[in-house]
Amino acid sequence: MLNAYEIIDKWNLQEKLGAMEYIWATLQNDTTIASPSWHQEILEKRLQEFENSSAIEWNEAKKQLKNLQY
Repeated sequence: MLNAYEIIDKWNLQEKLGAMEYIWATLQNDTTIASPSWHQEILEKRLQEFENSSAIEWNEAKKQLKNLQY
């Protein structure tokens, strides 16, 4: 009898991606899974870095990239 890994190994790419999407969908809706505390710490750090940065809007970034001369 094949185990789950052996079965998955026989799938093509589309089947594997479909399975990943299904598994992710079931996990992301599971409220019994708690994020580790370090996730919150990283999110807070990244938010602080963003707020302290000189970020620009996406349209402005595209405009600046178009104006670059090589």
